[in-house]
Amino acid sequence: MYLGERLKEDLLSWLKEDVPLYDLTTYALGDIGRKEFEIVAKSEVYACNLELVKDALSRMGIEVTFVKEGWIKGPFIRIKGDAKEILVLERTLLNFLIHVLSISTEVRRVREYLNEKGFEKVRLAVTRKTVPGMRLWAKLFASCAGADTHRLSLSDMLMIKDTHAEASGGLLEAVKRAHSRKSFAHKLEVEVRSLEEALEVLPYADVIMLDNFPPEEAKSAACELKRRRSEVVIEVSGGINKENVIEYLNECVDVVSMGYLTISPPRVDLSMRYAR
Repeated sequence: MYLGERLKEDLLSWLKEDVPLYDLTTYALGDIGRKEFEIVAKSEVYACNLELVKDALSRMGIEVTFVKEGWIKGPFIRIKGDAKEILVLERTLLNFLIHVLSISTEVRRVREYLNEKGFEKVRLAVTRKTVPGMRLWAKLFASCAGADTHRLSLSDMLMIKDTHAEASGGLLEAVKRAHSRKSFAHKLEVEVRSLEEALEVLPYADVIMLDNFPPEEAKSAACELKRRRSEVVIEVSGGINKENVIEYLNECVDVVSMGYLTISPPRVDLSMRYAR
């Protein structure tokens, strides 16, 4: 399904929660004609994927007359259409944009910070920690801001975590089982809690995630694993954010993943106002 159509359907679905019968306020206003409104960033926002938003709104009969992307503050979307329809949609549309642009804004901040510190080649990845029902949009808006989407779903890659290991009789047993049945089209990632575990699964894993390692141990383990098998991809994860990310990185780390980017990024401040 085309993404613009998918977003339109999602917006209409979310709107049902806000308008179970009809909007008392706009109904009381009667016919107020076609009007123009603008969406304003009251805090600095990294806006991207707005052509997708424009497409979705156009499918709802709302004309987008102006779009501005990149780092912005102030008006960045102008929309025109039946004033009552826009007023009914206002809060639902703003809630969506606040969520996804909070993600894109924090992702872009971290990506630019890594670049400034000389880690342009380290992939910044988001995770499956997303609000239920918002996975697609969280991943897309993270991607347009410079993040790697990591797994889009459980169907993307085999990934052995501690719970898989414990339920299967141990980490190595779980990894061997997964490795014996994986398709050539899928990679196998293994989450480990120590260098000893990492070395144990190193012959089988395409990607090793050093989960919740102290920073210096993560960097040391990454280099030891690369020394023994240079093609393995090393990911660091667990409690990492913009403030401490540099502590976890060196020339041996390939990927840093951060769950907060999609589940709890700092909120941007958006509003809609009447234009004419």
